[in-house]
Amino acid sequence: FRGEAFVADVRSAFTQSQKNQRQGRRLFATPPPGGRPGIPEGTPVLIEVLGEIYGLISGPPGWRKTVLTDVKDLGFKNHPLAPCVVLMYTDGKDVQLCGVIVIETDDFLMGGIGDKWDKAISTFRRRYQFGSWHSLMQGAREYGGRTLLQLKDFGFHVTMTRYLKMKAREIVLNRGRGKTPQEDATPGEVTGMRGLVGSLSWSVREGMPWGAGDASLLAGTLPQ
Repeated sequence: FRGEAFVADVRSAFTQSQKNQRQGRRLFATPPPGGRPGIPEGTPVLIEVLGEIYGLISGPPGWRKTVLTDVKDLGFKNHPLAPCVVLMYTDGKDVQLCGVIVIETDDFLMGGIGDKWDKAISTFRRRYQFGSWHSLMQGAREYGGRTLLQLKDFGFHVTMTRYLKMKAREIVLNRGRGKTPQEDATPGEVTGMRGLVGSLSWSVREGMPWGAGDASLLAGTLPQ
């Protein structure tokens, strides 16, 4: 379909999970320094935590269960091969794909067309407190290490430049190292090369698959 795409992130996502998901295990906490509004500091207070918070083992699965339950209620179906993708189809005999949401923890990449999609996504926006919600047709945005921009023909321009500038590190050679090019790389050079090749391999796999062969050949040169 030819629909506008968006990226969005949920603010403090785990705290917006469904309550009471820890199967009878209760969690209590004391107030933070400064106490709670309306309660004098020093007053004995015990708080029961009903939702999920960052740092709990139950946080990620609790949040995932919440999101998947909500999108299912809105009419989405799980992708048969990708567990982080949900799909929406039109009703009736002539069934067609009309919406898709990619879920990466609290970051979403989505797009769709039609009344069913518009109604569902409007409810979805009201369900959570979002920190940001941007149209990819209005400007490039980061998602999962990629810089995405939607074109006027509804296609996409994908680049990994920003990711590589952040993750790739120059391998500094000691003075005079170039005079002995036939020697095996030092342990430090091998470590640096592994990190660089790892970043490069992930980038080409995600954004430039035709470069995967060159990245693999480069990795095979170690420790030379």
